[in-house]
Amino acid sequence: MARMTNEFILNEWLKEKVFQGTTLVASHEIQLEFPRYAKIVWGALLLPDTASRLWRKMRETMSYRNIGIEKVVEHKNDSKEMYWDLVKT
Repeated sequence: MARMTNEFILNEWLKEKVFQGTTLVASHEIQLEFPRYAKIVWGALLLPDTASRLWRKMRETMSYRNIGIEKVVEHKNDSKEMYWDLVKT
């Protein structure tokens, strides 16, 4: 098993979402649902800001390609909240 880093946990959360058929992720999910998942499943405590920084880093480095996501595209809509499309390979 890979070393349990925050990035590893985020990858596992994203893989689970994609496996369940979710291809759209909202900023509130990154800040609220991901830290809740990290705590419940992995016992890791993450602040919402930490989760947001980790998500930004993952998008910049494109490390999501390691988990079967080809690209992450900003989803344009009329909401003030940010959304991203997860495009699978």
